[in-house]
Amino acid sequence: MSSNGEEKLDKTKQLSTKKKAFIEAWIRTFGNVTKTCKHIGIGRTTYYYWLDSDPVFKEVIESEDTNEKFLDFLEDKLIDQVRNGNTAALIFALKTKGRKRGYEEKAPVDVPDEIKLEVIMREIKPNGSSEN
Repeated sequence: MSSNGEEKLDKTKQLSTKKKAFIEAWIRTFGNVTKTCKHIGIGRTTYYYWLDSDPVFKEVIESEDTNEKFLDFLEDKLIDQVRNGNTAALIFALKTKGRKRGYEEKAPVDVPDEIKLEVIMREIKPNGSSEN
């Protein structure tokens, strides 16, 4: 186990059973406070009280990158769908991961002949002002 993981274990030993249960459920719900509170039977105000009053609890909560874990979870599900032959998942994966190989949509743009772009350049004088 990494030293960071060991430090986190040491810190969680200082927490109450309810707070440890919260942290475990919070990680499983990818940081969803409402769902976690309902799961362990506390109100959101209790969670925010713990966050404000317990520096160890706050440090453990802030050290968890639930967004990255959620993205990992979603990527795993996408890979499962690709393996199962889900056409939409295959197309999505190719459009996002296969861009370098040309798997991206490029919308053709038709510009009518009547539309012309005119570039107006202003000449900058040595003193910084411009001519109109």
